[in-house]
This record gives sequence, C-alpha cells and structure tokens, in this order.
Amino acid sequence: MYKIGKDQLANMFCTTEEELYESSLCSNLIKEYNLEYGLPTKQERNSLILKIFKKLDSNELKETGVHRKEEWEHSWQENCNAFIKSNFNIDSPYPKYFKDFVPMTLNGNFIMPTVSQFEIKYLQIF
Repeated sequence: MYKIGKDQLANMFCTTEEELYESSLCSNLIKEYNLEYGLPTKQERNSLILKIFKKLDSNELKETGVHRKEEWEHSWQENCNAFIKSNFNIDSPYPKYFKDFVPMTLNGNFIMPTVSQFEIKYLQIF
C-alpha cells in the first residue's frame, strides 16, 4: 500500500509543506484523511487501458454542449435537493459521478484507492 503524504501534496499543489500547514483547515484534513492506495498489476493496468479504449470507441459517451443544459440543470437540482434534505450537511451529498474505489491516475500512473471517498478527500484538501 501507498499513501499520499504531505510532501506529495505540497509538490502536487506547487507549494511547500510549511505553507500547507499554515492553513489550519488544510493541516487538519491532511492529518484526518487517509489517502491510501494500491497500484494495479501489469495485467490490471492493461485491462484498464483496454477498457478505456473500448469506451472511447463505443457510442456510449455523450457529447457535451449547450444541447445538454437541461440534463445538467436537472442533475444539479437533484444534488441541491439532496443537500437541502440533509439539513445542509456539508459532507453530504456529493455529485453521483464521485464513485468509491474506482481506478484513478496520479502523476501519470493508475492507482487503486483503498479508502472510501478518496477523490473527495483529496479535493477537500486542495
């Protein structure tokens, strides 16, 4: 297992560890969150790449643009309604496109998050 530490975060955010810790919110999140991940095997990596190429080659992807404005507004209205229903809990909910334990890229390599809400936690620190 690997873990994104404060030195990596500082490098990714183009800052220093000292500057990260100047913000008490940022330093508290770094201490609280476990940004642990694994690396895929060569076979898993190759399968991921093949899956990506197949998806890009399929007709499943939707083209972005103004013609999808109504769909976009509907999706964000769902998020807004869920936020209101949660009594304005800042930790809930997140857009449905945030999924747990899906492969991601970090520094040009695939990683396999091993903790729930890995991407959300990373973005909260950022």
